[in-house]
Amino acid sequence: MIASGFPPGRTLRARISGGHGERAGCAPANICKYDTLFFNAEKGLGFMEAKKRLTLALGGAAVLAAEWALVRFPLFGLHGMKEWPTDLLLFGLIAAVAAGALGAKWAVFGTLAGYLAGFFCGVMFNYPGKTPGTRMGWWVWTCVFLAGIALGIAASIIFAIRKKKTA
Repeated sequence: MIASGFPPGRTLRARISGGHGERAGCAPANICKYDTLFFNAEKGLGFMEAKKRLTLALGGAAVLAAEWALVRFPLFGLHGMKEWPTDLLLFGLIAAVAAGALGAKWAVFGTLAGYLAGFFCGVMFNYPGKTPGTRMGWWVWTCVFLAGIALGIAASIIFAIRKKKTA
């Protein structure tokens, strides 16, 4: 065993590919076969795929910002919260841009749908809290929003696995 933690004769590339490099008959071009659900290292990320992902990330961020502007200003009378819509927007922007950069379109759609669905569920189920003068609409809004993101991530993973099996 050498200091790097790999047995002699094995490199990081060989470990990633699961083989022992050229000794096991792997051609040098096939040494790194690292492949995930959303990125294939052999093929790389082509120009059109990168453009699609950038459009998905920035488009999702723009739509989420429009949803926030709708909820924060014209519909302010329904919820009365100044800071919470912005906090959810920031979390949603991180989720939507990260999902878009990975090419997980269902996660972006789940984020967008979860924000508005959470808002309307929060308005509908805005029951009084335990402390006098508080309401629980923000809690309902947050839970539905997070559920939308989680369902979107799950759908993206499921569809990516199905696509890999059929390909």
